[in-house]
Amino acid sequence: MGILHDGNGIDVHIDGLRDLARQLRNESDKALGHVNRRVQSTFGAGTPFGATSQSGYVFAAKHRYDAAARRALDTLNAYALRAAALADAAEAIAAKYGDSDAFAKAEASDVHREFALALTRRQQQAAGTKPGEAA
Repeated sequence: MGILHDGNGIDVHIDGLRDLARQLRNESDKALGHVNRRVQSTFGAGTPFGATSQSGYVFAAKHRYDAAARRALDTLNAYALRAAALADAAEAIAAKYGDSDAFAKAEASDVHREFALALTRRQQQAAGTKPGEAA
């Protein structure tokens, strides 16, 4: 087990990162992925009520409900993407700094950089692009 010290009082335990990655991956792939797919299939098509109503009030309520549902779905998607990116970053950091020589050179900025890279990869994956391609 190694500990990454950032000089500001933060210690990163590599074994803990591996455990975090495993648990996040499990939560993201199983529970969150299942819920996300279910919510998307249930609410992704929009609001079913008021389609034939001539009432302006019903139309306004439908519009507000659709906007709120879209924000909730977008938030759920963003959460799922970031949970997967955090698991990716934790795995990458644990692999990269798993030996004692790498620990001697590691800094907290490395952790931030790995998360940014993992998040970018996940965003590109979600957009259907490859690293280096424009979205």
